[in-house]
Amino acid sequence: MPTKLTLTNFYKRAPLLKVSNLSKSYFSPKGEMLPVLDKISLNLYKNEFVSVIGQSGCGKSTLLDCISGLSRPDQGKVNLNGIDITGSIGMLSYMMQDDVLLPWRTLEQNVMLPMQLGRKFNKYEAQERISRLAKIFGLNKFLNYYPYQLSGGMKQRVSLMRACISNKEILLLDEPFAKLDSLTRTQIQTWFLRIWRNNKLTVLMVTHDIDEALYLSNRIYVFSAKPAKIIAEINLPSISPKNVDNLLKPQYISVKKKLLSILHLNSLKFA
Repeated sequence: MPTKLTLTNFYKRAPLLKVSNLSKSYFSPKGEMLPVLDKISLNLYKNEFVSVIGQSGCGKSTLLDCISGLSRPDQGKVNLNGIDITGSIGMLSYMMQDDVLLPWRTLEQNVMLPMQLGRKFNKYEAQERISRLAKIFGLNKFLNYYPYQLSGGMKQRVSLMRACISNKEILLLDEPFAKLDSLTRTQIQTWFLRIWRNNKLTVLMVTHDIDEALYLSNRIYVFSAKPAKIIAEINLPSISPKNVDNLLKPQYISVKKKLLSILHLNSLKFA
């Protein structure tokens, strides 16, 4: 009989993504060296949803830039399935904070863009694939719409759809729902949770929203203020199915209090 996948033996598997001792600094306008990331090490396992949480400006986006290859770390490595991909662009899907939709392209054309940049682009195959995915994302009736004709929630779905179209093994999300109002944000989070579960995605998301991290994640890494260090790693209660009402349960309230305490104590050190 196959081994039952429990929280205990889940993390005995080799991680899909392994980040080791990642450090990154930038030069200030005055020419001073400003450290942003300080020896960050974390693991991400297949089909897992992991969040990195910390105050604004602590280096969360810089972490994703380094993992995605958009920025090369000063030191440390990024391994995907045991292969060093440090500094390699295009290995992972990456949805940045802004939707970055091109206003002169339709929804379909915007989603098609990363496919057009590939070596083996076939327009008809791309259109068929986008059509199938648009039904899953609830956008099949809007393929010929331009960004200005879409609501904020729909633009977020377009951005997520574009990130998912490449079928990369890992999806990196940088504050994907931050610009939405609270009601729309909860609706889109619930919708994306269903997409994650049904399509067996592996996700690494950065956020400063504690409730968002609690609702969506299996695990949470907590960052200190800049230069960012990991000051806590928290496994969330295993309650299935995930539901926004879980946030009102004692197990989640206890974790939220712990997170707030950690973040508050850390902010006092840098006040």
